[in-house]
Parts: sequence; C-alpha cells; structure tokens
Amino acid sequence: HPGRLVESAAMAAVKAPDVSYVPSLPRSLVEDGQISDAQIEQIILAGAAHQQVLPDGKRRGYFIGDGTGVGKAREIVGIMYDNMRQGRKRHIWVTKNDKLLKQAIKDWSRVTGQDGNVVIKSLKNWKPGDKIAMDEGVLFVTYGTLIGGQRGAKKTGTTEKADGKSRLEQILEWAGADFDGVVAFDEAHAMKQSVEVKGARGKMKQSQTAASGIELQDKIPDARIVYVSATGATEVYNLGYATRLGLWGDGTSFANAPDFVSKVDAGGVASMELVAQNLKSMGLYGARSLSYDDVTYGQLKHDLSNDQLDTYDTIARSWQVILNNIGVALAVTDAEGSRAKMNAMSAFWGSHQRFFNQVLTSMQMPSLLNDIDEQVGQGHAVVLQLVNTNEAQTERAVAQQAAKGADIDDLDITPRQIVMQYLENSFPTTQYEEYTDDEGNTKKRVALDSNGNPIQNAEAVALRDKMLDDLSLISIPEGALDQIINHFGPSKVAEITGRSRRFVRTRDGKLKEERRNKSAVDADSSAFMDDRKQILVFSDAGGTGQDFHADLDRKNQRKRVHYLVQPGWRADAAVQGFGRTHRSNQKQAPH
Repeated sequence: HPGRLVESAAMAAVKAPDVSYVPSLPRSLVEDGQISDAQIEQIILAGAAHQQVLPDGKRRGYFIGDGTGVGKAREIVGIMYDNMRQGRKRHIWVTKNDKLLKQAIKDWSRVTGQDGNVVIKSLKNWKPGDKIAMDEGVLFVTYGTLIGGQRGAKKTGTTEKADGKSRLEQILEWAGADFDGVVAFDEAHAMKQSVEVKGARGKMKQSQTAASGIELQDKIPDARIVYVSATGATEVYNLGYATRLGLWGDGTSFANAPDFVSKVDAGGVASMELVAQNLKSMGLYGARSLSYDDVTYGQLKHDLSNDQLDTYDTIARSWQVILNNIGVALAVTDAEGSRAKMNAMSAFWGSHQRFFNQVLTSMQMPSLLNDIDEQVGQGHAVVLQLVNTNEAQTERAVAQQAAKGADIDDLDITPRQIVMQYLENSFPTTQYEEYTDDEGNTKKRVALDSNGNPIQNAEAVALRDKMLDDLSLISIPEGALDQIINHFGPSKVAEITGRSRRFVRTRDGKLKEERRNKSAVDADSSAFMDDRKQILVFSDAGGTGQDFHADLDRKNQRKRVHYLVQPGWRADAAVQGFGRTHRSNQKQAPH
C-alpha cells in the first residue's frame, strides 16, 4: 500500500482468519499497483464471507471499516470486478450523493481498464416507473433516490413515484428475485438510524433511509452485501442496518436487532470493541486507517480586540434581553404551563447555540486570514474545513430584500439572521386561553378569533418588534466563508460547498451575485489540484468523497496546511474531514 496503515489496539489484538478464497482478478492489478496488498485483503475476505449462508438462508455480508485514505472505493470496484469475471454481471452501488459518481467512474476505469462511463450508470438516467434498460453493469444509486416514492418520504426532487412504483421497486425489478451480484452500501452510516431507540428528547424512530436499505437486503436474499463506512461502528445502534453480518437471530445470543442494540449498548465502549474484534476474528470486518505519524499539528490562537469584546458583550446582552422577554411574553399571552413554553425555550437555545457558533468562528478570522497569507507566501497550499455555509440565512436575507425592493448592496449576510428568524418564527406572541376538557381537567389552548385564526397578543408583538429593531442596529461580523472569499478574492479561492449562489464584494464595495453549481465546484476542485488556485475551502456537504491531498498524480504537490475552522458537533465527521488532505499516494503529509 502506498501509505502506512494502522489499526486500533483492540483490532490489532485479534487476527483475521485464514481463508481459501481466491478472487478472479488479474495478478497484474496488484503487481502494477492498481490494487494494493491492503485492498486485495479486503476483497479476499469479502469473497470468503459471501460464500457463507446465514441460518435464515440469506447470504452473509462483509463490512469494510477502513478509514479515509485507504481506498474504500477501489475495494468496492475490486469486489464487483471479481464477481463480474465470475459471471455475475449486475451490481448495485448505493452511496451518499451523485457527486461521488465521477470518482466511482474514475476508480473503475483505473482499476479495470474498462470505460467506467459505460459500466456504471446512475439510476437517475431512468424516470420513476421506467424499465431500467441495462443488461449488465453497475447501477449507481443515492440514498436519497433509494427512498423515492416511499410513503412518508420527504418531498424532494428524488421522491417521485410513477405508475404506483417506488424507486426501490424499480431497482428490485431490474435486479430480479434471484439476484446474486454485489450490493455495496457506501457511506453505510447514512442508514444509521435503523433501530428505534430512546434518546434524550424521546424516541428516535427508524429513518426512511434505513428502512429502504434493510428492505433492499431482505428482498434479494442471495445478494453479496458489502457495508462500507469508516464510522459505521461509532454507536451500537448504527449497526442495526447490517442485517447480513449475523449479529442477531438464530445461533447468536440476541433475538433481534433491538435486543442486540440494547444489550451491547449497556456494556458501553468495551462491548462495541468486543463486537468489532469478534467480527474481525470471523473474517467479517476490517478497519485500517492511514497513520498520522508524519502529520504535524499546531494551534492558532486569536486574542479578541477591544472592539470585538464590545461587540460580544453587546450581543450577549441582547440574548439576555430576549431570554427575559420570553418570560414576559409567556405571561402576557397566558401561555405558561403550555407546550408553548417548551417550544419557545427549545427553539431559543437551539438558535443561541447556532448563532454563537457562527459569531465565534467569524471573530477569529483576522488571525486566521493573516496566517493564511503567511502560509501562501511560503508556497504552501491552504485547505479550510467548515461545517456549513449559512446558505439558508443568506437566502432568507435575499428574500427579505426582494420583498422590500431594497438594493442588494444592503444585504445582511451575517449570523444576525439566525436570531431574527427565531424572533419572527418562534418568539411566543400567540394568545392562549384556559378550557375544561370532557373529563373536567383544566387545560390551555390557542385562542382563536371569529374567523378561526390564532389571536396575536399586541403586547407580546410589540415586545418582539422592538427587539427586532434593536438587533438591526448591532454590528455583527460577516460569516467566515464570506470573509475568506472577500479577503482573497474568488479568483484565488476554490470553494467546494453545496450552496447554489454566493454574494462577492467587488473592489468598489458593491455585492455581486455569483451562481454556483456542480460544474463550478468541479472547476474549482480541478483548479486547486492543478495548482491554479492555492487556497481551498470545503464544507461537510461539498467535501464528501473529494481528494485535496498532495497527490503524486496531480500538479499541485505543495505541502497542505489544513485548518479546522469550524469543527462542528461530531468528532467522527471532523476526522473524516482530515482525510481530505491526508491520503495515500501523497508527496508529503499535511500540517
């Protein structure tokens, strides 16, 4: 393997079994380096697992838990290509989004020497209800498309249903009941909410994505299932979708998935480690990751200026005013003791958390921008990791400006929109009244006028409107992403995010709208890897499946300086982001 791989201490303590499975792959693939020794190991273990049958008659599956940079996509290609050469010509590749199709095609072409564009076809090439006109090949499906047409699915562009047929039924019709090809669930953690569990805020029900993924497995019992995720075993309930590993049911200590989840969860992290070790010893799980020994680390400290301290204090006082006024509004609307209080407070603290996350990130930007200038001056390539782009707040501000007929130059694209939205949508202004139910209990309900509309309390509305006016006068720093773009200019920064448009400040101080689409993102990614842009910023939505490392096969082999600008609330997702700049086949490790 072109990079040094490591395992956790728990996983390294057990060995995978010796297996006799021999894949039907040309030796040249390994000899020429198209598939590494570490990757062929997963292909062999998956093939051996697929030769086994579970007590319920379904074919056993395999779980690839390798970390970012090991080459999970090539392992998927290797498993499918192995089966194709054995006569199994139809396969299904399920993954997070359509942006990963390009990478899948590239990996297929590099590994097999075949034209990936011919072999791999997106399900979106066919309308819902149409017969999939593909005799053989790999059907590329996103999780969003997989739930298309399912009852209760969100109404998005992927949830069409034609002739009473869902997307899942369309896939199953193409596969056939005797389907024995490979079904790879790439980014399998997308199905993590697979078992109903009790959380801090009540029960979390099974997600539509998990339900569809499990149904797909159930309907094609002879399929060769491969689960692929670097974070698949972070929580025990995330394994509920892995029905083909034989973790519960006949021959095990657990009756079903909920029983497995509850009992293993009670044992904590130690139990999860035992499950992972047991799976590895059975030849059903492998989890290696790229070593971070050669990665260097540093911390950038920003000292708030006096102006920033004043701004922070002003903002904090404003939030205190809002919190105090919630109590006043609940009293004047007679909503105390009703669900309105719980809803108002829940929305308040959620908005409060999002707001200060954005503001604190924005306030540290002066030191960050100065450091980036230094790194670029030293000839390094800079990569900045964000969680979100605040697109929703920007679009809301644009809609408000359009409604007023105001100039776009006055557009407010700061985190202020978060608190404004809370006040307009969640601050308690609706009047409540007491009533007695049929059993003689005194309860509260929304008071209605003669037309059946909720009555708005004038005092609470006036309170809210005054706070909105006061907030409009407070100076709040621009969002981090916009500061980066405006400081260096769009010609020098590659933006890999999911937002559909951005507003860039020109030299004369005016705002200019720029539309963003997949082509623009791909162009920016290429510009960075081809060394035409020295700075790149990516978000959670934009960075999935992307490579930004000092790739020996690309022109930009400068040392990467990776800034975790916005860590977010999920450690596993943040670490996944590190894998964008630290991968195999790199000239040098990042800082």
